[in-house]
Amino acid sequence: MSKKNGQENKGLWHLFVHVNSEEKSPDFYIFHSSEIGNRIAGEHTAWLSQPKKNGEPRKDTNMRQFIPTAEELEKHKCNWEKMFEEA
Repeated sequence: MSKKNGQENKGLWHLFVHVNSEEKSPDFYIFHSSEIGNRIAGEHTAWLSQPKKNGEPRKDTNMRQFIPTAEELEKHKCNWEKMFEEA
């Protein structure tokens, strides 16, 4: 993800796909930008505040991480209805 994903947008949804084996359909995880934006911005700020292993400060980049918990993944798995409830 990138720095711009740290912003909330009413009409923006993020879809993550876990590709399974050829015999099994992929799993889809649907997140609204409001669920991701604040989190990746906050986690990135916290990461920047921690020095590297060698003590040097971290450099800010446009790269961001979003690593959902198992509970979040289960909650958002194939949750297509949510997109239309909040429309």
